[in-house]
Amino acid sequence: MFRILIVDDEKREREGLEFLIRKYKYPLEVLQAQNGEEALKVIEKAPIDILLTDIKMPFMTGIELIEQIRKRGYDPFCIIFSAYGEFEYAQNAISLGVIQYLLKPISLDDFQELFHMVIKLCEEKQEKQSEALILEEEKKNRSLSNAFRDFLYYLEEGNFQDEAEEHLIRETITGHLYRLILLSSYSFLFSAHWKEFQQEILQITCPSTWIITINDMQVLLLVPVDGNVEDRYIRRCCDSIIKISTQTYQADIFLAVSPVCTEIEEMKAAYEKLRDTLDYQFFMTESTCILYDREYSSKRESDMLPVFFNKILTNAKLRNAKAVSGEFENAFRYIDENVGFSSLYIKYSFTDLSKKLCETLGKEALLPQLMDRIYEAKTLDSLKQTMLDFAAVIIEDETLGRTQGRLVKLARQIICEKYDDVSLGVALIADELHVTPAYLSTLFKMETGHTMIKYITTYRMEQAKYLLKTGNMKVGEVASRCGYMNTSYFISLFRNREGCSPQQYREKMHHGQADK
Repeated sequence: MFRILIVDDEKREREGLEFLIRKYKYPLEVLQAQNGEEALKVIEKAPIDILLTDIKMPFMTGIELIEQIRKRGYDPFCIIFSAYGEFEYAQNAISLGVIQYLLKPISLDDFQELFHMVIKLCEEKQEKQSEALILEEEKKNRSLSNAFRDFLYYLEEGNFQDEAEEHLIRETITGHLYRLILLSSYSFLFSAHWKEFQQEILQITCPSTWIITINDMQVLLLVPVDGNVEDRYIRRCCDSIIKISTQTYQADIFLAVSPVCTEIEEMKAAYEKLRDTLDYQFFMTESTCILYDREYSSKRESDMLPVFFNKILTNAKLRNAKAVSGEFENAFRYIDENVGFSSLYIKYSFTDLSKKLCETLGKEALLPQLMDRIYEAKTLDSLKQTMLDFAAVIIEDETLGRTQGRLVKLARQIICEKYDDVSLGVALIADELHVTPAYLSTLFKMETGHTMIKYITTYRMEQAKYLLKTGNMKVGEVASRCGYMNTSYFISLFRNREGCSPQQYREKMHHGQADK
């Protein structure tokens, strides 16, 4: 519905015009004013689409009213309604963009013809404005998408690719507080429900939250926070995200949350810490949030020790002494930072872990001596040193190394053959190779330097680029052929990685080939 303002010092004239508008059921909300000054006040409160004004009125003429409206930046369609048909009035009206000069008394045919025309003009104007808004939104999205992509590149590689994008990001971030939240799910949560899940996140956090797709199963949030209430707020946000993921979409999700960041350099350090924290996801049995405070002490409701221990066992199977020592350091730091552990519980836990380690490594002969040292330990530091000394006996095994290389090779082969399978993931590949997902994931990262999830995403994106470059499939078909259930998620992921949409990439490739 459009809005028309009728301005005339004669009430009878105003009401007569409103009667005709309602009689012919034009889609118009009618407002009235008895002079130009009153009309300007009405317009300030409720911008109008159509102005129908008399010329001769108290305080200011209809021509002066139109001039004032134009000066204030309003652009309604204007119709002059007057008994005065002098040529000079018509000339002034035309110079101000008046679409019709209507003489009193008007005929009903002229009235209907005029209003059919003006409503059509309003509809065309509205359509153009809608198109302009869509184009502006697309332009904004492209700009933000490029900024997101460059920001992610900075977080992962340490530098920006574009100075303009760096300036935009720094300008946006300066003076504000943020928390980084890294979301990871091994289900189809993102790819199957991307559009809905994005909206849920923005409702839970705020509309200005940055949502950046990283790969097939990981998303980064940059959430603005208020320094006074941010801790309670961010915990509530994380709890809500977990609740929606598990209850609405039946998908477990892992959240790693950074401390408050104010500078972009802080964000890079925080992102690296969060990315390392993702390694623990394979050892979780349910949705989990690990939230770091300003000193990077991790806070979690349930006991994290079993998670650290499972990771120690996995790295022990890989004969990765450095990783085992690192996880022991993490476990003892966790014990030191979280109250409530009894010395008996700690010693029992490490004794049980030691038994499993000795069995895994074929070092059963060391177990009696190790158990004695654990129970003789008087302090947490002496117990820590005992476990670190034990980690030092883990050695590389050449036969195992050859087996590891074969597993990684087979994993890559499965990815090559099944990249179009929407269910492809670490769990499926590990099941086919008869190893645990945690073992295979750790092994793959240790040997290639990349996570298996990142490798799967990269492989799928390269296949998508090939299909876009060499064929005429619709973007949705390309997404499906590359293992993506949700086209919008595929487009978002592609744009973040390549800096353009799949369709823009195709046009760019075809244009390049045509030039050649």
